[in-house]
Amino acid sequence: MGIGINGTGLVLKASIEAITEDALSAFIGGFSSCWLAEHPTGGLTR
Repeated sequence: MGIGINGTGLVLKASIEAITEDALSAFIGGFSSCWLAEHPTGGLTR
């Protein structure tokens, strides 16, 4: 069974870099997935 992490809290920061770093850390730490829920205000913008 794989275990993943939820990085949805990072969506509020609107930082692609922070989300990428979090996902990479999860992978290195042995998690099988990293997922984000859709943000109710529309998500990330640049």
